[in-house]
Amino acid sequence: MDLELKKLEGEKGRLLREAKNLNVERAPLRDGKFSLERSVRQAFRILGFDVKEPEEYEEEYDLFGKEGEVSIIGEVEGPKNL
Repeated sequence: MDLELKKLEGEKGRLLREAKNLNVERAPLRDGKFSLERSVRQAFRILGFDVKEPEEYEEEYDLFGKEGEVSIIGEVEGPKNL
């Protein structure tokens, strides 16, 4: 009985973490363009790029980063208000 309960509690914890991650992933779409920009910058950081925050460069684009010899620049489009 105790083993089964521990197994179910572990599964519950895993499912709660998955649900939280899904909500975090949906937040940029729900919260608009500026939240989406932060998520896009974070995604490129996960891929290994040294991505600057907008206040760290003067250009007009939303995304700037480097990884070795590769540079990235980009515009992020999304709703301004939902």
